[in-house]
Amino acid sequence: MPIVLLRAHTSINQALDSIGCAQDIMQEARKISGQNMHSKRGTVETATFGPLARYSKFPFVASIPQHVTERVLGEVVQDRGIRVLRPYRVTCVRPSAENPNLTDVIFEDGQSVQARVVVGADGSHSTVSTRLHKREPYCFVA
Repeated sequence: MPIVLLRAHTSINQALDSIGCAQDIMQEARKISGQNMHSKRGTVETATFGPLARYSKFPFVASIPQHVTERVLGEVVQDRGIRVLRPYRVTCVRPSAENPNLTDVIFEDGQSVQARVVVGADGSHSTVSTRLHKREPYCFVA
């Protein structure tokens, strides 16, 4: 099975830092300080991330296996008392009829939970995001 790598750029690293995850993730990441772009004829361009040091304490791209990122993030949220449910297949997300501050989440097996926060982390065709955005496809700019 191939290893999926997360390539975390400066802004992602800063966001991870703001929630207290960056240090643990960076300890396990390979820090890439530059990149060469090649064609059949040789190097076309070289990009270095060092100049970003003026703006960020993360002047590099962090390359880290996805399972490591998920483990570290999972440990951080668990330490904060946040329960992550996986692997579940969501079939419905709707406002709670009982409490306007909660959301009902119904799973494929019929189980349900109520949550204050629901995160759709199931890819670009996310059931959660689709349901939350009135069945319109969720679009993002990377």
